[in-house]
Amino acid sequence: MGARLGGDEFAVIVPGLPSPAYATRTAEAILNAFDETGANLPAGVTIGTSIGIAVFPNDAPDRATLLSHADAALYEAKLEGRGIYRVFEPSMGEHLDDRRQFEHDMRHAISRDEFSLVFQPQAELHSNKVFGFEALLRWDHSTRGAIAPAVFIPIAEECGAILKIGEWVLRTACAEAATWDRPLGISVNVSAVQLHGGNLPELVEEVLKETRLDPSRLELEITESSLIKDIGRALAVLHKLKDLGVQIAMDDFGWFAQQSQAGSRETTCRRC
Repeated sequence: MGARLGGDEFAVIVPGLPSPAYATRTAEAILNAFDETGANLPAGVTIGTSIGIAVFPNDAPDRATLLSHADAALYEAKLEGRGIYRVFEPSMGEHLDDRRQFEHDMRHAISRDEFSLVFQPQAELHSNKVFGFEALLRWDHSTRGAIAPAVFIPIAEECGAILKIGEWVLRTACAEAATWDRPLGISVNVSAVQLHGGNLPELVEEVLKETRLDPSRLELEITESSLIKDIGRALAVLHKLKDLGVQIAMDDFGWFAQQSQAGSRETTCRRC
C-alpha cells in the first residue's frame, strides 16, 4: 500500500513481513526499480531516490511514531546521497529534532535579519569589463554562525521555505541594483521550486514595478534539470518572463534548451 505524503515524499506500508530484514529487501527492490527507470530517461533527466525504514512494533508502538521514525531514517538516507536506504536507529530521532529546529530557524531568518546578499562581479573575458553582478545569498545564523548555501538551500527547497527566501532575494537584489549609478545587470538564481511551485512571472513583474528596475537589467539563472521536471510548465513560465523583458541564463545548457529553441523563438536560453 502506498500514499503520497506531500511534495516528493511517499509512504509505503508493507504488512505481514516474516521478519524486519524483509523490509530492507523491499527497499532494495524499490531502489532497483527506480534505477532501471532512470536508465531509460532522456539525457539530462535524473531520478534521485532515498528510503527511510521503520518497523512496527520494533521501532515504534503506534502509527504516528512509526511514521516519524521512518522520516528520521529518510533524513539520514538523504544526507548520504541518492540510491540509499537507512533503517531507523534511536539516535536518528535527535538528528530529526535538529533538522526541524534548523528549518524553523531558516523560516525566521528573514525577520531576524540573518540573510544578506553579496554581489559577485560578472565580466567579459576578452576585456575584463564588468557588465553586471550575481546576487549570492548568505546566512549568518545567530548561534551556528555562517552556514553555506550548499547546506541550507537544499533543505529550504525540501521544506518549501525557498519560496519566501527566493522572493526576499529577488526583491533585495532588484532594489539594490536600482540604486546603482550605472545600468549594470543583476543576476538572480531561481530554484526548481520557485519555477514550478510559485507564481514567478507575477512576482517578477511586481518587483520590477516596485523597484522601477529596467527589465532588461534583470537576469534569472535557471538550471536545465529544474526545467525538464515539467517541460510544458517550464516553457509557459519562460515565455511569460520573456514577455516581461527579463534575461534568462541557463546552466547545463543542453537537451532542454535545444527543445525550447526548436519549439519557440520567443524563449531565450544561453549558457552563463
